[in-house]
Amino acid sequence: MSDVAAGVDPAAEELRAVGQEYRRAMREGDSVFTPGRAIWTTANADELVTAFVDRPDVGGRSFSEKLADQLAGASDGALQLFAELWFASLAPLHDYAPNTKRKLITDILNRMQTPAALPEIVTTALSAHAFNGGVAFKTRRPFQLALLVRVAVAVTALDRPEREVALSEPRRWKALLDTVLEPKEPAQRKALSWLLFPDYFLSVVSTPHRAAIRTAYADLLDGTEVDEDDELFRIREELSRRNAGHSFYAAPIVDRWDPERRISGVSISPGQVAARKEYKTRGYAIASAAIDLVPEGAWSTYTDIADLAGLIPGQVGQYLGDVEHLAG
Repeated sequence: MSDVAAGVDPAAEELRAVGQEYRRAMREGDSVFTPGRAIWTTANADELVTAFVDRPDVGGRSFSEKLADQLAGASDGALQLFAELWFASLAPLHDYAPNTKRKLITDILNRMQTPAALPEIVTTALSAHAFNGGVAFKTRRPFQLALLVRVAVAVTALDRPEREVALSEPRRWKALLDTVLEPKEPAQRKALSWLLFPDYFLSVVSTPHRAAIRTAYADLLDGTEVDEDDELFRIREELSRRNAGHSFYAAPIVDRWDPERRISGVSISPGQVAARKEYKTRGYAIASAAIDLVPEGAWSTYTDIADLAGLIPGQVGQYLGDVEHLAG
């Protein structure tokens, strides 16, 4: 797997190609899996609203069992559109194995009277990835797919010239996406936008991560940005210009927005591991206990804690930076 764009957060060429193919199919009312066949159509999208979106199954069965009932009797065109929408969701995910992605999509296609095959552009991208979907892309799968169906409705409702405009550049795409009010599913919205326009949108889909990056690198903004996406684009451009790193989830970039590795999921450094392990010794257990016993706001200097724990003030400052405590 290779990257075609230098700088921070580049898109793998396999996913870039898939995103371009989705934009083409959406513009032309065509298909990602079977080019030349009309799949992105109003009729297919509306059929999915009736079969899937308007018939939520909140029972205790598995998602696959519910989905089988919801899609029973659906036309081949609707089934293929559903599979193409689902692959748009699955394609960037690192925490889904290639074989899992393939099975989920082919299980839908195999419901067709004449099943479509996965084209090379899709099979090549099965091993590519951009981010971990996390809990949202598992537990909220029905809602994310409902959003994607609603997006298909919005796209196919436009005539060809309007589609061309809406998919011509990222800000126009976002304007169209914003007309789809429900379901909210912010992570899926960001993921789809990234797939279609990876040179503008970031592959960072977590709301807390985006906020932390924006806060940490606010000094790179000039005040002309119109929203968070624009701010994060500006930050990425400036970091790339400075050759500051390759990924928001690797040093040195992550060191600034998540230095203690509290939210990013990035492994802490050996030095941080060693510092935290020191708290398992008797001396640092005493220091930790002393900090927790002091009422919040009852002290203003490290000397107060040092006196309680038998440490020197400088040690307290260092350890407060490595470990969270209830009272500080």
